[in-house]
Amino acid sequence: MLSSPTASGRSSKSAKARAIPGRLGMLARLAAHGLRRRHGSTESERERAWQAIAGLFRDARGITMKVGQVLLGDRPGAEVVRSEPLPLAAIRPALEAELGSRLSHSFRRFDESRAAASLGQVHAAELLDGSRVAVKVRYPGIERAVRRELRLAGLLPGVGPLRRFGFDLDRYRRLLAEDLARELDYRSEAERQLRFYHQLAVPGLVVPRPFPSLSRPGLLVQSWEDGEPLSSARGWPRLERAELARILVRTLLASLFQLGEVHGDPNPGNYLFRRGENARPEVVLLDYGCTLELESPRRLALLQLLLALREGGSIDLLACLGAIGFDLAKLAPLADRLPEICQALFEPFLLDRPFDPSRWRLAERLGELLGELRWWFRAAGPADSVFLLRAFQGLAQQLEALDVPLAWWPMLTAVVPEETLAEARRLELPTPAGITEPPRLECLARFLRVVIQDQGEELLALCLPAVEVAHLEELVPPAVAESLAGRGVRLGELVRRVLAGGVRPQELIALEDGTRTYQVWLE
Repeated sequence: MLSSPTASGRSSKSAKARAIPGRLGMLARLAAHGLRRRHGSTESERERAWQAIAGLFRDARGITMKVGQVLLGDRPGAEVVRSEPLPLAAIRPALEAELGSRLSHSFRRFDESRAAASLGQVHAAELLDGSRVAVKVRYPGIERAVRRELRLAGLLPGVGPLRRFGFDLDRYRRLLAEDLARELDYRSEAERQLRFYHQLAVPGLVVPRPFPSLSRPGLLVQSWEDGEPLSSARGWPRLERAELARILVRTLLASLFQLGEVHGDPNPGNYLFRRGENARPEVVLLDYGCTLELESPRRLALLQLLLALREGGSIDLLACLGAIGFDLAKLAPLADRLPEICQALFEPFLLDRPFDPSRWRLAERLGELLGELRWWFRAAGPADSVFLLRAFQGLAQQLEALDVPLAWWPMLTAVVPEETLAEARRLELPTPAGITEPPRLECLARFLRVVIQDQGEELLALCLPAVEVAHLEELVPPAVAESLAGRGVRLGELVRRVLAGGVRPQELIALEDGTRTYQVWLE
């Protein structure tokens, strides 16, 4: 039976009304599973929560799928955060409308898609001259769907930490809307990809060449690049994995400090790994829809902070973080903790030895330093820092998977010209108004010293960057750690106390055991 126009209108409104609670219900279920993932009492319970989250995103598209990719990263279950591609017959009309002609006028071959993403899908094809290309096609109707989901996001209230710690949700919603608008315009993406292709010179990095003349708002044509996923590269020989790791680190540092634009979507599907000419390892970087542009003053302020942390120089931390983009009014109440926060955030750049990302424990460190106020610190950060954090978190996950620790600072100084470092040192920061005693780095210890003697003869003498105190348990020989425990000094408890109270000059251990003396201090 046909519905009358009035009934049809009521039916449509009813469907929309049901859709909103359905989406909100999904978000509520995500929140519940997220809490279980974070606070589950056993590893099995936390893993079940991960799988439940992954299941909620199965066959999702648009914003829903992008949220799933962010939440899961490369965790087990991330592989289900993919949609089945649409058949070519379903998208051919949109494709030919974008091109303004039949497919056969531009392509000699056009295959069915095997890879679907949040906003579009990728097809293998050949141009008329025989060149192999990848063609990314926007889903028909995805723009309207994204606009609806953005309106729904605007209805979501600020709850929990979002409300208590003053997150500016409107700022994040605007950022999301602007980012999605850029991602939906494949012609804009082709322009950004062309900039990476021409200006980011990192040995071993492969940026697919875009074809701007064939690209349209809903269509992106680029050179086809073969490669293997990270799960396969994990089994390569150690020397090859080390080279892949170096390419990944140099790519992020060069794009940040040279190009001024960072690839902000470290989804594992956006990376391919292969052996190129002379069997040298290469990394193929795909999908330039989500990038973060960082203006020169912000980049120089970040470099100045890293240099001060490395060299122990004098720097006004509030002024520096304000120049990077932090909200100083929100940050000021945490001023006394900023030196330790910065030391935890930038630990990979402070160690002189290879850095093992599995031991970074950044969330745990910030929790020890700030407790619930870690949300206040996050709320003080610039909204676009979420992309930079994602880029570094993605890099850490990739390096952990490749299992080859690297020293980050030498790679930074290799990709950042000396004149840029000098410019960062000379950068004058505006003095924050109303701050009488700005926090400075001088309060931090610079060195960790460990001295063990037996009858006046040194058995062990170490002088290390102070940040190494986080790894004190690994530095002290097991027999010594056992002897200390017998005297009531448990290294794990000592490290946690120091990290929570501040890595500042202090005596950590001073005791005698017969003819042997143990001294550990920060200076």
